[in-house]
Amino acid sequence: MPAPFTPFPVFAPYDNWKPVGSTDVPENLAVRRRLDEVDPACQAYLSILYCSHFLEYLSHQWTPGQAKALYAQTCRYLEQMLNWSFKTGISLLDWKTPNFLQFLEFLCYPPIAWCATAAHQKYIGSKGQAFRNRPINDHWNLFYRQIDSTGAAKPPSRRDVRRCAKVVEDFFTFYISENDATNALSDGSQSIPPRANPAQNTPNDLIHTLAKSRPLITFEPHELDWAFQQIADDAVPVLRPQQILFYMAIARFSAIKISHVQSLSQFQKTPDGVWVFDNGLVPTTMMELSQEFSAHLEGYLQWYAIDPNEPLPSVPAFPTNDCSQSYVPDALHQHQEECVKRLADAACVCADAAIARAESKFRHMSFTTIRRSTSYTFKANISEYQAQYYRERVQRAR
Repeated sequence: MPAPFTPFPVFAPYDNWKPVGSTDVPENLAVRRRLDEVDPACQAYLSILYCSHFLEYLSHQWTPGQAKALYAQTCRYLEQMLNWSFKTGISLLDWKTPNFLQFLEFLCYPPIAWCATAAHQKYIGSKGQAFRNRPINDHWNLFYRQIDSTGAAKPPSRRDVRRCAKVVEDFFTFYISENDATNALSDGSQSIPPRANPAQNTPNDLIHTLAKSRPLITFEPHELDWAFQQIADDAVPVLRPQQILFYMAIARFSAIKISHVQSLSQFQKTPDGVWVFDNGLVPTTMMELSQEFSAHLEGYLQWYAIDPNEPLPSVPAFPTNDCSQSYVPDALHQHQEECVKRLADAACVCADAAIARAESKFRHMSFTTIRRSTSYTFKANISEYQAQYYRERVQRAR
């Protein structure tokens, strides 16, 4: 019994992308070895050549700031089209409308073996190694999907499927126009009737079965508990762990806007021993803080050797190395991004199956996704925020 077909990457990363004609298509030797195993009926090399020309054609429409992201997105959809064709045993260049519809169905419900729960690089290799000689990363997979509690891959959103369908349609518009030019007679007429685009109509009945957008990432309490404990116990090596914990505690246990946190003196303890936060606006608003957050705040003060029973000094809440100023929210976000990479790596090998399944969620952990997972989310406090917005408008009008 032949082994089931295993998908593989085709195109180079953006930094290694070269114009058609300057190198082999495809250039990578490991990819060429996989293509040699594909059924000749699939016209693998010819299909990839047309896809490569299509990429070059599109690249002239991309702005420099968008080029890398749009290249990666287009390559992902083209690789899905190619691998489905290789698996099915047909040539991408011969697709008809039924093939397009079958591909969209497959796109929505791919086999679990074709799905990865975390993003992986396509190729691996040592620094300085030529892209041509880099091996394919065995951990890479064609689809990046969350896995639900039943072990099934969650379907994509309507937006994802529409984007893919648009790439399919644009590819065939390009391919058909290229062939029409080849088949034109000397007087400009067509030697054969022009071919219809197989992807000119995207089926709404399939699209409407999908969610309008990707589900928002939220964390369960035990997932957040695990992440906080990993940082507190130094189980994952991160820079400024105390600041990261305090930053995450603001998101999880308070409704404080991170942009309002400038100085420790904004945190004040009432005679009753309750911590409140002064948002620094005019007129000022004192926000009572939860017991959970208060515990994190006092732990943070203890680390800085500050007495919580005395008025807090007017020093940066998130001091830089020289303590002269506070990190801005963007810098704090970058610090957390480095932290969550290590958290996700730790989750991947965690003995707790529930934590291991949440690896991909940890890779997207942010202030927003933490806040969204709590009772302090915007939706839960919308009346308070509307009142604050109204006060700010009134103040500006004076």
